[in-house]
Amino acid sequence: MSNDATREVAAPWRSVSIDDARLADLSRLRDRSTSPRIIIEGELALRRALAAGHRPQVVVATPACAARLGDVGAIELAAVLDAAELGALVGHEFHRGCLAVVPVSY
Repeated sequence: MSNDATREVAAPWRSVSIDDARLADLSRLRDRSTSPRIIIEGELALRRALAAGHRPQVVVATPACAARLGDVGAIELAAVLDAAELGALVGHEFHRGCLAVVPVSY
């Protein structure tokens, strides 16, 4: 786990536990029975999605990535986790800096 100093980032980012229910879609990436969603991985992909008008429901980023991204707009949850916590959340080593969940409606 990281210490509080590495979690000091500007709003709208906040520290959460990997047990936060809003992160459930990220802990079940391989579960196809969950609601339709797009998972965006990486800072560049997230920036492109935001520029194209997509609005993620949840964005999770490492402290460094969150600082680079800055304000990500009106999102239900913009959370900061260290790389080890992100890996524990998704079930494998994670090194892309951020993940986002975009709900899909048909």
